Amino acid sequence: MRKGIVGPLMAAVIIILIVVLAAGAQLQRDWNIMPEDETSLDLSRTQLRYLKEHDRVTIAVDEELAYLLGDGKDGYLQEYMGAALRPAGLAVDFVVSETEDDAKAEDADGRLAVVTKKMRQNHDGMQFVSPLFQMEGAFFLRDGSDKGSTIPVVAQENRLTKWPKEQLTCQGKPLTFAFGKSPEELVAKAEEGEASIIGDRSSVIAALKAKGVEDRYSVQEKELYNFNVSILIPSEESDLYEILNQCIHGCDRHTVSYQASEQTMDGDGPIYMKQTRRNTWLPVVIILLSVLIAFFIYYMANRNMYRELDERMDRLKASEKEMQTTFHGVGHHLAELSLDGTVTDMNKAFADSSGLAAMGRKIWEAVDLGEEDRAQIIRKVEEGAKGRTTERIEVKVDRKIFVVDIFPIEDARGVTEKLLFMGIDVTQERMAKRQMLQDNKMIAIGQLAAGIAHEIRNPLGIIRNYCYVLKNMDDPELKEKAISEIEQAVESSGAIINNLLDLSRISEGRVEEIDMKEQVERILALNESTFRKEKIDLTVQCDEPIRTWIAVEPFDMILLNLTSNAADAMKDGGDLTVTLEKGNGEFTMSVADTGTGIEKEALEEIFNPFYTTKGALGTGLGLFIVYNEVEKLEGSIDVASTPGEGTTFRVTLPLRDEPGEVAETGGEE
Repeated sequence: MRKGIVGPLMAAVIIILIVVLAAGAQLQRDWNIMPEDETSLDLSRTQLRYLKEHDRVTIAVDEELAYLLGDGKDGYLQEYMGAALRPAGLAVDFVVSETEDDAKAEDADGRLAVVTKKMRQNHDGMQFVSPLFQMEGAFFLRDGSDKGSTIPVVAQENRLTKWPKEQLTCQGKPLTFAFGKSPEELVAKAEEGEASIIGDRSSVIAALKAKGVEDRYSVQEKELYNFNVSILIPSEESDLYEILNQCIHGCDRHTVSYQASEQTMDGDGPIYMKQTRRNTWLPVVIILLSVLIAFFIYYMANRNMYRELDERMDRLKASEKEMQTTFHGVGHHLAELSLDGTVTDMNKAFADSSGLAAMGRKIWEAVDLGEEDRAQIIRKVEEGAKGRTTERIEVKVDRKIFVVDIFPIEDARGVTEKLLFMGIDVTQERMAKRQMLQDNKMIAIGQLAAGIAHEIRNPLGIIRNYCYVLKNMDDPELKEKAISEIEQAVESSGAIINNLLDLSRISEGRVEEIDMKEQVERILALNESTFRKEKIDLTVQCDEPIRTWIAVEPFDMILLNLTSNAADAMKDGGDLTVTLEKGNGEFTMSVADTGTGIEKEALEEIFNPFYTTKGALGTGLGLFIVYNEVEKLEGSIDVASTPGEGTTFRVTLPLRDEPGEVAETGGEE
């Protein structure tokens, strides 16, 4: 750098520092001066009339903030609101409200409360005045509470919403939680259980001092949360709302909050925008200015800094391009949406399937959807625009199946500014699962084939014999009996064949209202000859009629797999009992055998895919399919077994009075 530049730059630095110091000194002298006449309110006629008719307002203070009232006369709130409302000439009366429905709160002109996201959602009929100050969350570590493997903590309710509680640790140890409402309750519970505290910094400090136990706790510096404290005004009181807003905006909230805290709470009161100390700003400003000036001098002396900045900008652009490449390279269908569901950007996969014409259209119009799926997408967009996430949904587009999710995208302030649509093509996955179920059906049918052939052979023999009678006998009564027997044999064979066809067809997600005992007996009839051959005594128990709407094919597969496994476990014969019982809104089906039983180690594995105890004779898919089909029917399954004595599988399923209540199990794609 040339010497001619250094002199003027150093002189500029000295002049700027002198100006900053002088301005700081002046501001320091004027710090405690609160202008009373300089603040002017721009009020309408109705608002001026309101002030003429009202010289006092009543504010209900939530119980958790009652400590800010001090002794009821000279407290933080009295100082703060007195200074803020002075330009309007309004006096404030405070009452403590224990609950939101407290008569004191209902009779008051407004309510002072900690504003959470949940509160904003549940108070549509209220207006929120600009924040007065903030409640900062702090961790108060109690001496000795960190000696165990976990740290017990008493936390203030409705505060820990920023992170999942299981992610919070202290000194690398997990926390165990109890909860309380008021700061006094937090301190009482913490003292009783020798626990640490998570709560509003100022309120907990006040409660600890009142209890005389502040020396037992050390305040951790890390801020856990912060919430605004505001006044809630009924929507119909718009004049009071505007007056309070102008008063609060017109005053220096930093100064007012600090002075009220210093005068009434030894500086341990709430904060406003984290400005809590009188003399901290000046050195910070000086340091920042010095750093900026030094950076400028260094920049002028060394142009490499500028080139490095250019390089970083290039890397930032490269990173942005990389993000775009990733966005377009992902195989899932992605689209950016405005809050009303309009497509503003899309990746290649989405564009290839829907075409560029989707840009600028509503997402539910850009893809080919049925009426029901269209309504689901609209609902998810509406929920996403409110910042809410919902469960994934499954929709059909043309002949493909997509799992769809819509995520709200927030800006730096935490406000939802747009939505991300993501559709995952699960058609092949669904087809593979359906094929697996069909293969399992065909394996079961193959195992039933010998028994079914025997069952059909018997009626065929009857038909053959009575055909001989019809050919060679002239007795009318004998002919009539022969015809009747032939008809019964045909019906018996037809029923067996129909049952077999119902079982073997590809699942269509069929939902029917059935009598459970009749359905169980119909399926077990396919195995009847096998049970007789294996010397297995079959019993179906059902003390009262059970009728319900249910997806038939999944239920049949559950029953067939469980009874087939039971028969395999009784190579030397035994008892197979299927019990149906009706409960409160549900029914249970127990399949019990007297076979070899299952070892304890194997019980934890039997529902896993490809796990089998039958060696080469088993596929390891039967109980895996049973478990998944039970879940699809919104039921549960458990097993109890004693080696050498037998096994009982217990399936619990919901009773449904209407077909629309039955969970979809998937059908034809």
